[in-house]
Amino acid sequence: MSCNRHSLFFSCRCAFEAKRWAEGVAAPTARIGNTASEAHRQARRERPSDRGAVLRRLPRVTGERGFTLIEILVALAIFALVSAVSFSGILVMVDNRARVTNHADRLAAIQTAVSLLERDLQQAVARPIRDPFGDPRPAMLSEDLADLEFTRAGRSNPLGLRRSELERVAYRIEDEQLVRLSWGVIDQQPEPPRQDRALLSGALEIALRFMDADTQWRETWPPPGDAPGSPQLPRAVEFTVILEDMDRVTRVLLLVDVPESLQWPQDLEP
Repeated sequence: MSCNRHSLFFSCRCAFEAKRWAEGVAAPTARIGNTASEAHRQARRERPSDRGAVLRRLPRVTGERGFTLIEILVALAIFALVSAVSFSGILVMVDNRARVTNHADRLAAIQTAVSLLERDLQQAVARPIRDPFGDPRPAMLSEDLADLEFTRAGRSNPLGLRRSELERVAYRIEDEQLVRLSWGVIDQQPEPPRQDRALLSGALEIALRFMDADTQWRETWPPPGDAPGSPQLPRAVEFTVILEDMDRVTRVLLLVDVPESLQWPQDLEP
């Protein structure tokens, strides 16, 4: 009987101790679970404040900002407009420069041609010639083989050759060009050598007037009634070159007195 009591007491004691042990283990686990839940809830409560702290740590944006798309498009349009105006101005400058250069070249060509004609007329001499057929020709002649034909002195001789210093020259309009013709031989043989030189392009016409001994202007030379091989020269010559692009150029030249040594020999008069 006492043994049964002792066994029952031991069993109850063991059950009581087991229950206490079970409660002792479950309590820390519950406390750990409660602690994790409370930490999670605490983190959720503190998260908004942490976000605000992060935002407060970011640099504050002031009034500075970039360009918008519309502003960029407006700037590009203005730049394109300024570029177009500038390019047009450059084209105008280049065109004006080309025009000025062409005009200067044209004036230089006109001056060269007119100066050569003036020089030839200022060196005209009263020396008639004989043509390839042996017939005499006046010292100055207009409206024949050329618009103007005459004998001039001062022919260049850089090599010092033994030849005459006289030269027969002529001017005429050919294919809208002022052409200078020259013969190295005064009294010409059949088919004499001739040099043609185009002086000025765009020349439409050359008009001439001659002043005779009575200071009267004549349209042709020699005057009517003169001998075929007349040595007479006009007192002055007026020539007008009508140009295609610059209206006309007019010069009046007083011919110099002719030395007797250069005049037509009396024994060769026809």
